[in-house]
Amino acid sequence: ICEEAFENGDSMTLIIKPNQGSQGSGISMVQSRDSFLRALRHVPADGAIVQAYVDRPMLLDGCKWDMRIYVLLVPIPNCNEHAVFLEEE
Repeated sequence: ICEEAFENGDSMTLIIKPNQGSQGSGISMVQSRDSFLRALRHVPADGAIVQAYVDRPMLLDGCKWDMRIYVLLVPIPNCNEHAVFLEEE
């Protein structure tokens, strides 16, 4: 996504979120390759997530929200089925 975002002079907006951040702390938004490279210099050692910015997100009762689901899908040997494990935070 990073290399493709700014090909051909496109004006895509990317959002960079630190892995350990919350409630908007440490988030950067960039709209050019140069600003993206500058923002990367400030990414914490434990990393960050880079994604395309959604300017009209789905709202729940007028508020932004997120849902994190951790799932482990394991194939069952000699069978055409899988075991599914859901982790609760």
